Amino acid sequence: MPRFFFDYFDGRQFYPAEVGDGIDLPDAEAAYLEAFQAAVEVWGEALREGRNPILDCFRVRGQDGIVVLELPFVEVLESSRGGARRPPPLALRNYDPRRAHEQVERGRRIMQEQQNRVDRLKAQQRDTSEAERTLDTFANVVVIMEEVLRSVDAMRRY
Repeated sequence: MPRFFFDYFDGRQFYPAEVGDGIDLPDAEAAYLEAFQAAVEVWGEALREGRNPILDCFRVRGQDGIVVLELPFVEVLESSRGGARRPPPLALRNYDPRRAHEQVERGRRIMQEQQNRVDRLKAQQRDTSEAERTLDTFANVVVIMEEVLRSVDAMRRY
């Protein structure tokens, strides 16, 4: 039976699993389910401590050290809201940092273009409420993208 190691990232710091901390499980799907259950427990503990675990995640490695899946704790929140769980596993090794950074830059450009539209509408003394709501939406998405990118980049350094 393969052995899996569960590394933990708390949104700020990475905690790699120790050599003796591996768990024998039949396959990656069982490892995903184990990580999900642990995330539910950690989520509850974090909330009791007054800490928001939205950026926390588990990175699961096989006994060869290769990352087989990543489980962002946001999935716990999504499942508690009745959202569907992502099919296990999500392979971190398919993550392309260059493309992710390009997407964040594209989001920033779109946000700047929308800010320019708002400025033009204001200069024309026209209603900007819809354009400003759109700008706020873009700004929120870019902030989330940047946070996720920082978290994944921090995990990949370890």
